[in-house]
Amino acid sequence: MNAIPDGYHSLTPHLFVDGGADALAFYERGFGADVVRRLTMGGRIMFAEVRVGDSLFTLADEIPEHGQAPDPTRS
Repeated sequence: MNAIPDGYHSLTPHLFVDGGADALAFYERGFGADVVRRLTMGGRIMFAEVRVGDSLFTLADEIPEHGQAPDPTRS
């Protein structure tokens, strides 16, 4: 088993954003990103895998009730 999945680099950012669909559209327009996969539930993006050039990152909508949001106590 490969510790780093094919297509990924040794460090892969995962973003929690407010407005995931808008963010994906922005990355597509602004950076020519390819949305490789997208899982939505109840109008929220639970997980999206995005390719820009030869790099991948992942993204999800903030879901504070599930602990998926920036911590306002951290700076």
